[in-house]
Amino acid sequence: KTGENVGKKLKEGIFSPTVKTTHGKSSLNSSALYNKDGEEGINMEVVESTMINMSNRNVATSRVANLFGVGSLVEQSTNVKVRDKKTGNVKEGSLMTLAKGASAEDRANDMKDQMTKIKSVEERERIAKGKISPTLQKELSSLQVLDYICGQGDRHRGNYFTEMDGEEKQLTHIHGIDNDNAFSSGVDVEKLARR
Repeated sequence: KTGENVGKKLKEGIFSPTVKTTHGKSSLNSSALYNKDGEEGINMEVVESTMINMSNRNVATSRVANLFGVGSLVEQSTNVKVRDKKTGNVKEGSLMTLAKGASAEDRANDMKDQMTKIKSVEERERIAKGKISPTLQKELSSLQVLDYICGQGDRHRGNYFTEMDGEEKQLTHIHGIDNDNAFSSGVDVEKLARR
């Protein structure tokens, strides 16, 4: 479920489970740019601590989803340690199952491109409604409730994938990814980085 090459990459020691997972801006951008004295420079302690916390948040989200019986709504995560065979360094992070489908952002852009060619508002509305299955509507509502419970503040169209039924061309299922901002304490990480 994690993709064809992940096992091979883990064995080879070249897979880094602490890859930045937030789209565009990372939560590390501001916090890691200052050393302990508040001067510009990378604060590796903050980087490593933040990455481990992000991994734990991903894992916690999938565990809560499983607890509530909606584990299929988010990709399952587990904490891992990977040793690089070349350097011997051990990296900690999380490994997440591979999400099926395409990001909702990509789907929305495809739909927008399709809709610009249709002049009738009624026809655009009919097509859009026909693309969304009742299952998808239910799953999206359930994901919103799960995100609320987990304190997920970073759920946007780039952070969940949608599957499409090949026959009816309807969006049928969702898969939440990038759950590393859940369970946030609201602490100002930038201040912590400057201490």
